[in-house]
Amino acid sequence: MKKLQYLFYAAAFFALGCSSGKSEGEEPAPAPEGPSSEVLSLKVMSFNIRYSNTTDQGEKSWSQRRKPCVDMIKDVNPGVIGMQESRTEQRNYLKTMLTKYELLEVPNTGTGSGGNSTVLYRTDLFTRVDWGYFYLSETPETPSAPWDATNSARRSSVWVHLKDNASGREFVFLSTHFPESNTSAADNEARLKCAQLNVNKMKEIAGSLPVFIVGDMNCSYAADDTRRSALAPYYAWMQSGREKAPDRDSAYSYNNFGGGTPSARWNLDHIFYKGVKPVRFQTVTSPNYGVTYLSDHYPITLTVE
Repeated sequence: MKKLQYLFYAAAFFALGCSSGKSEGEEPAPAPEGPSSEVLSLKVMSFNIRYSNTTDQGEKSWSQRRKPCVDMIKDVNPGVIGMQESRTEQRNYLKTMLTKYELLEVPNTGTGSGGNSTVLYRTDLFTRVDWGYFYLSETPETPSAPWDATNSARRSSVWVHLKDNASGREFVFLSTHFPESNTSAADNEARLKCAQLNVNKMKEIAGSLPVFIVGDMNCSYAADDTRRSALAPYYAWMQSGREKAPDRDSAYSYNNFGGGTPSARWNLDHIFYKGVKPVRFQTVTSPNYGVTYLSDHYPITLTVE
């Protein structure tokens, strides 16, 4: 056996020397172009930041939450964030304070009319290849509300195609927000159609690239949640970070600012993925950023390779 190993190594060394075509002292050839074979670690976040309003008072108000939200993002340091509900004043503050990020938004939104999904990504880490948006409705190319949902506010998805500056690897990321969590048949049918539209669009846009779909789906996959069927298109094509990451917590993503009785049905926020390896799913519940609750939803993150 040792003799065979020796012959193998000698042959390999000889072949390598012959194939190099270089004399002693010659500079090595440049690395081939294209994506690196090294493992890329990426952390993504979904965060329903809670819209600014005059009803929320004290610690719940945006004026009290805005700096803690920024401090949390800087501390957790996600490469890409899918955000929901942010109004114009909130987006302007985030743009000013999070200078490493670019914020992508649906034009003429940031109001009570809806369409308030956004994406933020680190411009020092990624190059934007393409991006776009569509409405969650029967007419996705025009401002519109989701089918026969009880709530007539517009809902939208924002997506971005990014290239990692270090490795050259590419992926597509989408942020979305489904209609309110009413349990009527019409509302759940609207959520199901929203999920199917997101999947169909990502199949078309991403092709074989890795994909993330994140957001507030206003439904959970709890066994006793009558809305869970709305998530079926995701589970048929993708994987859930909350369920598949080997390192994961059990906190619920909705917190209602501390009111109500928590249950598994409060896992309204999700990170679905395809084409990557999940490592850690984390619900950011720390009260150490200056307020008890950053929002009525906790941010959630997924680290992947």
